[in-house]
Amino acid sequence: MAGVGKQQSPDPGALYLTHRSDLIRAAVYVLYRSGLADDAEDVVQRVFVKLLDNMPANITDWRAYLITLVRRQAIDFIREKVAADKRDRNDAGLAINTSTHAFDESTVRLDRDRTTTVRQAISALPEPHRTVIIARYEEESKGKAVAEKLGISPGRVSQIHAEALDQLRAALGGGAK
Repeated sequence: MAGVGKQQSPDPGALYLTHRSDLIRAAVYVLYRSGLADDAEDVVQRVFVKLLDNMPANITDWRAYLITLVRRQAIDFIREKVAADKRDRNDAGLAINTSTHAFDESTVRLDRDRTTTVRQAISALPEPHRTVIIARYEEESKGKAVAEKLGISPGRVSQIHAEALDQLRAALGGGAK
């Protein structure tokens, strides 16, 4: 009598065909703001590859379960892309720093001038604004960590951040939003 009362896992192919449009819609919803909506199908496929390796039993609402998996995978996908972009930017920075001979002297001077201009604009910001910008971009702190550091709410950090960016845009000639 082994296996009596044990629920069988459904066919992954059938699950995919049944819920595909809902799952892609859920992935697009999460990926859209990051500009990665075109990767929604890849996210859904990653979920099903993982499911093939380890198909759970006793799931009563497969649609809800799959949508949750897709949303989590989409968030992981965004994090992977952000980390890869950050690595690429760092690698590009290293290439510039280690092989400045590949650039003419005016390009390097222009880059230094821009950096100096931005640093001067940041140093001209009023105190809470300067601290928020430095913490967010140089120290790569999250809003919540900055709020704890300054003893203010995360919402106030967000307001100060927006004000500081507007002031920097104005100072650097970029205009308002």
